Formats: sequence, structure tokens, C-alpha cells
Amino acid sequence: MEIVESFFSVGDRAHGLLESREVAACWDRPSALAEYSVGGLAGHLLRATGRTEQLVGGPEPAGAEVVELAAFFGANRIREPTDLDSDFQRAVRDDGERAGGIGPEALADSFGQLLARLRAMLPGVAPDRLVPVLTIPGAATTFENYMRSRVVELIVHTDDLAVSVGVAPPEPGSRPASVAIGALVELARARSGDLGVIRGLARAERARPDDLRAL
Repeated sequence: MEIVESFFSVGDRAHGLLESREVAACWDRPSALAEYSVGGLAGHLLRATGRTEQLVGGPEPAGAEVVELAAFFGANRIREPTDLDSDFQRAVRDDGERAGGIGPEALADSFGQLLARLRAMLPGVAPDRLVPVLTIPGAATTFENYMRSRVVELIVHTDDLAVSVGVAPPEPGSRPASVAIGALVELARARSGDLGVIRGLARAERARPDDLRAL
């Protein structure tokens, strides 16, 4: 399944960066992502990827409202700087910082072990299998949609981490990039409308400044 292959492709790139001496050397410094240390950002990568094991490994929800990508992932968009102080955003940051507290070597090892477990779990999962959505009580999305969100998370936060420690970000590869770009355009269309997205891509003089920013 292409989405699973894309997930592991960018997951391996993230793991390679997490194992680097540059990340270890900068662990306690501020990252390029507001309010995160480098270690906290690495911890967030581990937690965001680990939720895949938790949600896909659990029972398929019965009777859930099925929602699309924009409903559960688009809600993560930071609209204003004050959004960083919301209870949700603080909880996500605190969780990442706690995860990073084990240190760079242990975290990189945990991430590698997680990928190994997921390699045994994810191949063969049906694209339309339902996965619970934690941010919307009683809702679920398809496995394929959920994995699209994980590919975006891995690419975006691997880029954040690389910039934070002054190394060249790893290229995501054409297939994972297509997955991420498609997902982000879907989020932008849901928020800005089709004409807003077209103007953002083709007519800067008529586009609103944030029409294309999906997260």
C-alpha cells in the first residue's frame, strides 16, 4: 500500500536525523518551532508517530461518525500566536518535552523500535479500516486518511528538527511529498475555498496572505 510505504520512507529519514550527533549536541537548546526545545520537538515526533501504534493497534470503533482529513487534522492549524497558549497546544508541548526527557540516544532507540513494531503491524491494514480520532469524541477516520496525516507530521517536523540543529533537511522523496502536498492542499481548500487556493497559487495580487497555509 503506497501510503504505508510513504510513511516508512519518511519515518526512516526522521530516525536517521534523530540518531545524528547534531541533534544530540543541541538537545537542550530552543528549536525552530515556537515554545519547543530540540529535545521536546524530538519527543513530539516520537509521540505523534507512536499514536499510530496505539490507535491502529486497538479495536476498530463501532458506530463512530466518520470524518475527513480537514475535520480532524485541519483543526490543528495555528491561526494566531495566542493559539500557542491554548490548553491543547500546551498539553502537546508538555507531552513532547516529557518524552524528550529520556535523552537523545534513548529516544532515537525508542523511535527505531517503534518503527520496527509498526512494520509488523501496518502492512495489510485495509485502507477503509476505521481509526479513532482523539480530538473529536465519538469520531473516526479511515486508516488511509489517518496515515496521510502521519506522513505530513513526519515530513514537517523532521524539517523543523533539521533547521533547529543547522543541518540540511532530508528530502522526503517524490511519493511521500505527493502524499503530504495533497493532504495540505485538501486542508487549504476546506479552509480557504477553491478560488482562494487557486489565487494563492496563481494570483498573488488577489490572494489573502494565509490562503495556502494549512497548519
